[in-house]
Amino acid sequence: GNYGYVGFGTNNETEFSDLYQYDPSTNSWTQQASLGIGMQYPLNFVINNIAYVGMGFSASKDSVVNRLYAFNPKTDGWIQTRAFPGVPRLNGIGFSAGNKGYVGLGFGQINGAQGPLLNDIWQYDPATDSWTQKTSFPGSIIPSYPAVFMIDSLSFIAGTTWSSSFTFSNLLWEYNTVTDVWTQKNNFPGETAVQANAMDINNTGYLLSGGENWKYNQASDSWTQLPFFTQRLAGSAFAIGNYGYFGLGYGFPGPMNTDLWQFTPGQ
Repeated sequence: GNYGYVGFGTNNETEFSDLYQYDPSTNSWTQQASLGIGMQYPLNFVINNIAYVGMGFSASKDSVVNRLYAFNPKTDGWIQTRAFPGVPRLNGIGFSAGNKGYVGLGFGQINGAQGPLLNDIWQYDPATDSWTQKTSFPGSIIPSYPAVFMIDSLSFIAGTTWSSSFTFSNLLWEYNTVTDVWTQKNNFPGETAVQANAMDINNTGYLLSGGENWKYNQASDSWTQLPFFTQRLAGSAFAIGNYGYFGLGYGFPGPMNTDLWQFTPGQ
């Protein structure tokens, strides 16, 4: 609806299960019902004003999880949905198109350590509480820190990965949720998009990472750099109406932050 939500995450290995609602009309925060299960690096998506959150790292279980939970803001309550049937992962992506949700990428866990990067994509149907595997990400280089924004029924997945020689590669791929087809696009031209955030405002995508804010033009498959207020990683971003919002995360160096900033796009 007309609210933003921020929750979960970690601060120096202390993980959280709380959730807060932001109201831009009053510039205020209201605490919502806690899931009661802390998660680091979870993914999320929204379908018909129901938020789905899960598949992160749980310190209490010392493992990544395959659970997905639905939050209903009208009842301020959580329910557990059908477990994700793929490899449990963290740092994956979540997005929605139409009445379906999509999750994938990220990395798993082997004997308590970070496992290989994953390239699978799955579709979740809330009407049947069921999962269907879709066409996997086809690139030979998989983004280690993916971020996603939506334009119509197209998802644009950007991110950075690096080789064993610490050579960084910035990526952008388009995934068509209708045709289940992937298309490579022009790479993100800025700094490495490590722990980046993305948001879509009025059907336009924005990628925020480090000290940079980039706008993606779908028609020309090109990027334009825009102002950003600070150096910041691993924050939280969302859009409400004609505005974007970004905050939290940490600087270079610095403690975790609690600030929130409003972004007004140009013409």
